[in-house]
Amino acid sequence: MTVPVLDPVSQVAHRLAAEWSRTHRVRPDGGWWHFEPTGGGPLAQQGWKLHVSTVPTTAAEALRRVAPILLRRGVRWKSARTVEHLARLCSPPSPVSQAGKFVTAYLEDSADVADLAEELHSATRDLPGPAVPSDRRYRRGSNVHLRYGAFVGKITYAGPDQVRSLVVLSPDGTAVPDSRKPGGYRPEWVPDPLPPVAAPAPPVGTGLFGRGVRISGLVQRSVKGGVFRGELAGRPVVVKEGRSGTCADVLGRDAVDRLRNEWRLLRHLRGTGLAPEPLDFFVEDDNAYLVAEFLPGVTLRRFVERANYTGGVAAADLRVLCREVAALADGLRAHGVEPRDFTPNNIMVDDGRLTAIDLELCAFAESPEPLFEGCTPGYGKPGRDSDPDFAVAATTHFVLTGVDPFVGIGHDPAPHVDAMLTAFAPAGVEVEADLVRDRIGAPPGTTRCDTDQVVEDAVTAGEELVDRAEWDRGAWPWPSAWASEAFHPACFHTGTTGVAQFYLDLFRATGDRRWVRHAADLLDRVVSGTPFVPGTTPPGLHFGVGALPWLLADLSTLVDGRRAPLLRARSHALADALVAHDPGAWDITHGWAGIGLAQLGTLLATGDLDRRGHVLGVVERLLDGAQDRSGLPVWLKGSDHSYGYAHGSAGIGYFLLVAGTALGHDAAVGTAVRAARALVALAEPTALGHSWRGGPDPGSALWTHWCNGAAGVGAFLLATGRATGDDDLVEAARGAGRAITGGRAFGSANRCHGLAGDGDFLLDLAEPEFLDGAERVGRKLDALRVRSGRGHAWAHEGGSAPRPSYMRGHLGVHAFRLRLAGLLPHAPLTIPGSTP
Repeated sequence: MTVPVLDPVSQVAHRLAAEWSRTHRVRPDGGWWHFEPTGGGPLAQQGWKLHVSTVPTTAAEALRRVAPILLRRGVRWKSARTVEHLARLCSPPSPVSQAGKFVTAYLEDSADVADLAEELHSATRDLPGPAVPSDRRYRRGSNVHLRYGAFVGKITYAGPDQVRSLVVLSPDGTAVPDSRKPGGYRPEWVPDPLPPVAAPAPPVGTGLFGRGVRISGLVQRSVKGGVFRGELAGRPVVVKEGRSGTCADVLGRDAVDRLRNEWRLLRHLRGTGLAPEPLDFFVEDDNAYLVAEFLPGVTLRRFVERANYTGGVAAADLRVLCREVAALADGLRAHGVEPRDFTPNNIMVDDGRLTAIDLELCAFAESPEPLFEGCTPGYGKPGRDSDPDFAVAATTHFVLTGVDPFVGIGHDPAPHVDAMLTAFAPAGVEVEADLVRDRIGAPPGTTRCDTDQVVEDAVTAGEELVDRAEWDRGAWPWPSAWASEAFHPACFHTGTTGVAQFYLDLFRATGDRRWVRHAADLLDRVVSGTPFVPGTTPPGLHFGVGALPWLLADLSTLVDGRRAPLLRARSHALADALVAHDPGAWDITHGWAGIGLAQLGTLLATGDLDRRGHVLGVVERLLDGAQDRSGLPVWLKGSDHSYGYAHGSAGIGYFLLVAGTALGHDAAVGTAVRAARALVALAEPTALGHSWRGGPDPGSALWTHWCNGAAGVGAFLLATGRATGDDDLVEAARGAGRAITGGRAFGSANRCHGLAGDGDFLLDLAEPEFLDGAERVGRKLDALRVRSGRGHAWAHEGGSAPRPSYMRGHLGVHAFRLRLAGLLPHAPLTIPGSTP
C-alpha cells in the first residue's frame, strides 16, 4: 500500500485491515479503500447504495464509527482513500453528483436498507457532512443518503451523442440510464425501501424561502452550489448558494463560510462601485444564500475571447483594459480588501467599467483570520497564491494574449510566459508585456522548434505509447489517467483508432516501417477486443468505431502480402456491419455522413466494388433526409440543425461532394454546392474575414475551429470550390482563413477546437499568407509545449494533464506539426485530392 500512513483516513484503514484480516480484504484502488469479505462471490450488477457524507476534519472519525457496522454486516463498501481525496470530491471541478460520497455501501437486498441506514445515521448524526445531491437523504439533516444504481458500471454508448453512460436493467432486461440527477434516486420500478418523508412546512412570505426573491434562471451549478438569476422587489438580482460541507478546509470552514466572508466584504465595499451591491444573506437547511445586485455585461474572460474571435480589439484598447484591471485591484486594496483569486472569471465588464465579483476568497487587509485556500490555476504564484501583484500580472497576460498563464497541472508557467507573449500578444503592448514578465518572473527566451525537433517530439510520443501499452488493462491499454471518461476507448476522437492513425502518420513522416507493424498490432487488438454490437457499440466516424474499416483498408496497402488479406477481410466485415444499422444521426462525426465517408475511403484504398453500393446507399439516405432552411440543406437533430463541419451541413456536404464526385452522382454534388453557397451567405464578418456560428441561434459562439466555425466550414468551401471550379467559393474559403490569421482566437492546442485544427485549414489553403499564418500557429504551439513523460506534449483541453488522443489531445498536435514541416500530405479522415 503506497498511500502515506500519515493521512488520518489511511491510518484508520491500515488499522482496520490488520484487525479484520481474517474476514476481510482491504485494498487501495485509485482514490478509494475497498473493503471486501473474503470468500465472497461477485458483486451484483445493481442495487441500493448507501452513502455516508462527512467533511475532511471528521473523516477519520466517521470511518472509525461506520467501519465496524459495515464490517460486521459483511457488505461490500468503500471509502475515500485520503482526506485530500474527500476534499476534492466536495470541491470544484468535481461533478455535483460526487459531493459528499465519503463512504459507499453496496446492498444487494433492499430489505437491509432501512436497518443499516438507521444504524449508520445513529453513528454519525453529530458529525458534519454535506448533502449528496443525487440521493435521497435518510432523514432531515442526516449524513446518510441512498440511491439505486449500477454497482459494476454497465456501460453503453447507444445514445445519439455516443457518449459513455451508465445504465441499470429493468425487470424485462431493458437498459435504462442510471440517473444521478437530483430527484432521480431510483427507477420507477424499484420500490422505495423507506417511508415517504413529510414535506416541510411552506415558508412564511413569498419567493425563495420566503425572502421575496423570485428565481428566474440558472447561471451555473457546481458542487459548491448554484448561481441563479432572480428578481427582488422588481430589481434584477443574482443569488449565490453555498452548500454546507463543500469546499471544506482543515479548519472546518466550508462554502457557507466562504459566502459569509463575501457578504462581509460586499457590505464593506457598498457604494464604491468596485463590487456588486449586497442585498441579503441568510442560511436555510444549512446552506447559505447571498443576494446581490445583477451586473450587466460579461466577464472579462468572455469579453476578451469574444473580441479575439472577431478581431475587434486594437492594441490601444488592450492597453486601456490593462490599466483598468490594475485600477480595479488598486481600488480594492485602497478600501482595505486584498484581491485574491483575481482572475478574468471574476471581473465583469460593461461599457468600459470593470467590477469585481465572486469575492469569497478575498480578505480584509491585515485581518488576523486565516485566509481561505484556493485559486484559479495560473493566477496564483506557486507557493504563494495570495500575491495580488502576481494575480494582476496574470490577468494582464490573459488580456494581452487571450491565453491563461497556465500550461498544465504541475508545470511552472513562468518559463513559457515570454514565448507566449511573443507568440500571442499583438504589437504595441510592449510596456504591458514587460510588466507581466517582471511580475511573473519570466526568464527570457522563445523556443522555436526545427524539423528535427518536431520529428523527435512525435516519435518519442509514439515510442512511449508502444512501450507503455498493457493489454490486460482492457480496451484502453494505457494508464487510466490518459483515457477519455466520455467516449468509447476504440474511437478515433480520443481512443485507440486515433492512436493507430498517429502510428501511420509517423510511418508517412519518417519512412520507418516499424510504425506500420505497431499500427497493425494495435488494430488487430482493437478489432479482436471490440466486436461491433449494434445498439451498444458507437458507430460514428469520430466518436465510435466508424473509422476502423478505413484504417484497416489503408493499412492493408502497407503490410506484406500475408497479412493484407486478413486486414481487408476485417475491414469489409466491419464496414458491412456499420452500414447495415442506423446510427441515429446524420453528421460526419456521429452519423451517416461519417459512415459513408469511411465506406468511400475503404473503396478507394482496396478497390472493393461492394463498397460502391454502400456509398451510394448512404448518399441516397442523406439526400432523402435533407430539409431546406432558407436555401441551406440541413439535417435535423430533433428540431435543431448545425452549420459546422463536425455536426452540421458543412461536414455532411463534404461527404456528398467527395462521394458524388467519385460516383458521378450529380444530385449529391449539387446538394453539396447548394450547401456551400448558402453557408457563404450565412457568414458573419470577423477579423479580416468571416466565420460562422454553430447554427441559427444568434447567441451561439462565433468560433473559428474545425468543429464549428471558419476552419471546418472553410475547408468544405475550399473543397467544393476546387472540385467544381467555383472561384467564389474558393474566395469565401480565403475569407475563412483570414478569420483565423486576422484574429487571435484560442480554444485549446488541439485539432477539434484549437490551434492544430485551425492550422491544418491554413495549410489546406496553401497560399503564402496562409502558410505564414500556419507558421504563426506553429510558434504558438511551441510556446505552449511542455515536458511530459519521456518527451513533450500539450495540455489536454481545459488545462488537464496531456493525454494521447488525436482530436482533443497531443497526438493530433504532433501530427499537425509534422504536416507543417512538410512531412504529411493531408489531414486525417479526408479523401486525398480533396480538402479538407
